[in-house]
Amino acid sequence: YAMVQHEKPQDILIISGGIDKHIKEVLKYNSVRSITYLERDPELIECTRDTTIEYNEAEVLIVNDDAFSYIRKSIKRYDIIISLLSEPDNIVTNRFYTKEYFTVIKEKLNSDGIFMINAGSSSSYISEQDSALLSTVFNSLNGVFSFILPVKGESLYLLCSDENLSTEIPELISIKGIETTYVNSYYLNNEIINFNSEQVIAIIDSSMQKNLLDKPVAVFYTQKHHLEKTGGSRLIAIIIVCLILLVPFIRGGNSTRTMYSSSLNLAGTEIMALILIQSTAGNFYQLAGLLIAAVMGGLAIGSSFKFKFSTRLVNMISILLGLLAVIFALSSSLILEIKNVSIPVTISFVIVLIPAIVTGYYYRRKTERDADSGIISGIYFADLCGAALGFMVISGVFVPIYGIKMTFYILAFINFASYITNQGIIGIRKLIS
Repeated sequence: YAMVQHEKPQDILIISGGIDKHIKEVLKYNSVRSITYLERDPELIECTRDTTIEYNEAEVLIVNDDAFSYIRKSIKRYDIIISLLSEPDNIVTNRFYTKEYFTVIKEKLNSDGIFMINAGSSSSYISEQDSALLSTVFNSLNGVFSFILPVKGESLYLLCSDENLSTEIPELISIKGIETTYVNSYYLNNEIINFNSEQVIAIIDSSMQKNLLDKPVAVFYTQKHHLEKTGGSRLIAIIIVCLILLVPFIRGGNSTRTMYSSSLNLAGTEIMALILIQSTAGNFYQLAGLLIAAVMGGLAIGSSFKFKFSTRLVNMISILLGLLAVIFALSSSLILEIKNVSIPVTISFVIVLIPAIVTGYYYRRKTERDADSGIISGIYFADLCGAALGFMVISGVFVPIYGIKMTFYILAFINFASYITNQGIIGIRKLIS
């Protein structure tokens, strides 16, 4: 679909998918000079590669690298870029459906270049959530490219270019004398292709938010669609679990409440630091493991810190964590724009290390030897519940709907609210006594 739209495609970039299946199709075009195949997993290449294929004069380069990272640092320009990555059902794959990713893709295309992306299922019925997902991806492309053409095939594809695009694909193939097995006038009908494309465009909601690195709304619609397929039972169970996890914050004492908000804050900060790393450095599993290790190390450092601050300062830890969250919120957008990978990675580690040390220190002070066993168990219970709720609501709701910056502000609000609530309770008890 993408290849026939171009007058004379020479340099092609294919991102993921079945390597030889696509390269064999691309090689049918005599004008092709080079094919760059990008796949993160080298084992997948070994499993799907056919060594009997003759590439003739075309240069074939197979690269095992993260797509976003590779395209950002690449200096080569292409006539065709084909992205066949999976749908944005999590933060890792969401990067490949954002406005920032499409903008970088556009920079790597020649002036008449064409970009094609897999935008989901090509079923006859498109559900409300599928429509929302398609709309946010379409709107993210709109403004980056002048023309966007939906074409139904094995999946729903979006063809994008600054040059006019045509649905008369069989005719284009015949004119260029390309011999194909299926994609020809005997198999495809122009009227049907055009009708399907118009139907898809008709359901696009132009008011839908654009999908961004900072605000991965596509993940929310994808996850919501998966939940709806379960009939709502899973959603009800999640809500019940969240309400149970709120018990320590509602019924606990001042120390318990502060521990709860601190752990929730740390869990949320860890999630967003992971997103910052994946959005800037790519999907590096080693870095994810090191980030978790940094959180654990920070907690260990804080819990082993023997210097005793005054009790008044310790009780103001929620204020400190809230101020840190505000600072992280203000800097998050700048971090995502940094192209030097080492800088955002380093900042992401700092973002989790400081709150981890503070949280660890608070836990130590409130569970020292002279503390009552009931208080210690209550604080530990609040610690675990706060972290669990933080992981659930931050990754599943707050970040997809509100984005990284606003979620940091929400964490700041939770910390400030925890401190204000504690002070209010202390004030009421003084009045009563």
